[in-house]
Amino acid sequence: MGLWRRRLLETEILHDTDSEVWRLQTGQLYADLHLSSSDSGRIGLRRGVAGELQMQGDMLTWQSWFANLAPTDIGDCGHVWLEGQKLITQSARTSGLEIWERVTPPTDDRLALVLQDECSAYGDWRSRRGLFAVFGEHFVLALDRSLCLAGGGRAAKPQQRTFAVFRLDPEISFGVRHGRVSWEIQRSTLPYREGQSLLAAHGLPEPVSPSEWRQQVQIPSAFRRWRVAEIGPGFTLQL
Repeated sequence: MGLWRRRLLETEILHDTDSEVWRLQTGQLYADLHLSSSDSGRIGLRRGVAGELQMQGDMLTWQSWFANLAPTDIGDCGHVWLEGQKLITQSARTSGLEIWERVTPPTDDRLALVLQDECSAYGDWRSRRGLFAVFGEHFVLALDRSLCLAGGGRAAKPQQRTFAVFRLDPEISFGVRHGRVSWEIQRSTLPYREGQSLLAAHGLPEPVSPSEWRQQVQIPSAFRRWRVAEIGPGFTLQL
């Protein structure tokens, strides 16, 4: 578990030590952010993947909920082992090898939430995959595109609304709780997010029960419900 930065990707046709790749991993969830070494700020060169972890022996499977990766990126299943502060991944499907360097030490100050559903200001409940994870000083928010399933299904005053699809951009944003601003987004698949506060961009999920958290988003106005996947005994929600 923890925040890792990739230092090497090696395949039969590639030796990459320049691309900026981050992974935040809890006991059950993960999110990767890939920034190409030729990145000039264009969204198309910023890729990511997020989902669930499955561990069996030394074999780790990264079950993808949503992804936008290049063909040269390592597969989703591999043998893993630690060498000091480095995590080595040998792909089970190709000859690919990755070396990751630990950024954060192990800590009980961690949280992992899974997005249950999202509602617009008009009462439209949308199907959307997502996760929010905090590990020590670092956090990640990962959201897939959203699809509006029905209009007014849970609205206080039912309205005649037509079916609509909301093609919101997927987002994977990494940051720190105490940066230049509180909850500063430092790296993102959406370049305009970088330097923003997560509080202003999305708001923070807040607990309403031991198993459920809720989040009020200002722009665009939305309401999200999150399920607690795991919470460390040392976790504190620091504003």
